[in-house]
Amino acid sequence: MGSENRDYLRQEARRFGGGGYGGGGVPGVSANLPPMTLWLLVINVAVFLVDSVLTGSTRGDWASPTWLGRFSAEQGILGFQAWRILTYQFLHGGFFHLLFNMIGLWIFGRLMEQWWGSKRFLAFYLLCGVGGGLLFAAVSAFPAIAFITPETPLVGASACVLGSVAGCMVKYGREPIGFMFIPITFTILMLGGVYIFLDVLEVLAGGRSAGSAVAHLGGAGVGYLLIQKPKWLDWADRVSPSAIQSSINEGRYEKKRQAEAATEAEVDRILAKVAEKGLQSLTRKEKKTLNQATESKQAG
Repeated sequence: MGSENRDYLRQEARRFGGGGYGGGGVPGVSANLPPMTLWLLVINVAVFLVDSVLTGSTRGDWASPTWLGRFSAEQGILGFQAWRILTYQFLHGGFFHLLFNMIGLWIFGRLMEQWWGSKRFLAFYLLCGVGGGLLFAAVSAFPAIAFITPETPLVGASACVLGSVAGCMVKYGREPIGFMFIPITFTILMLGGVYIFLDVLEVLAGGRSAGSAVAHLGGAGVGYLLIQKPKWLDWADRVSPSAIQSSINEGRYEKKRQAEAATEAEVDRILAKVAEKGLQSLTRKEKKTLNQATESKQAG
C-alpha cells in the first residue's frame, strides 16, 4: 500500500492542519512517520533480527529475546516475571508475522499517534498489548475456550496494532482507504470490522490461532476503552526522564527524612532512659545508637 493510493490520508491532510489530542480537532496526517511510530517500527525490526540470529543457536539461544521475553500465564503471572507482559509485544514468530504487524502499525499507529501525541500514543500502544496479554492469560485457565494453557507462549505486536485499529475505527471510521492492485475502496470501519470479525470467528470456531485471536480482541477492547476515556492517559504527558529522576529524588529524600525522624525519636527515648535510670542501664545497641548520633551531630 502506498501513501499516494490512500485517498483518506490526502483528504485528512487537506481538511485538518495538524494538532493532536487536546489541540481542538482531529490531527492531519503528515508525509513522514511520527517519531514514536518510527521508533516502534525500528525496535520491532531490530529485535526480530537479533532474535533470528540467537534463537536456536548453539551458544546464544539462552540469550535470545524470545527465550527471555515471551509471555505466558505460567511465566509472566504465576512466575512473577512481570516484564514479559511488555517484552512479548516486541517479539514475532516469523517474517510474515512481523511484516503484517508492521504494516498495521504503519497504517493505523501513525493516525493514533497524531491524534494522541507521542507520549500518550506509546502508553496507549503498550497498554493495548498489556490488555491482550492479560486476556490471553485469563482464557488460558480454561483450555476448552481457545485451546491454550498457562504454559502456552504469546509473542507479537498484534494486540497493540488491533488496539490502534479499534481507535481508528472510532476516530476515523468513515474515512476511505484504498489498496494497491485492489480496485475496491473500504472505509476504516469496514476494514477494522473485518479484522475483529475474523478474530471472533477464530475463537468461536476453535481455530488453530484462537489463542492469538483472544489476545487481539483484548488489545482491541483496551484500545476502544482508552479512546473513549482519553483522560485516563493524562499521566503519560508528565512522564519524562527528568520527571522520573525528580520522583526518584523525592522518594529518596522522603525515605531519608523518615529515617532521620525515627533515629531522633530513638535517641530521645534513650536520653530519657539515661535521665531516669542512669547510663549503666543502656544496652550495647542503645549505647551504639547514642554514640552514632553524637558523632553525626559533631560531623555536621
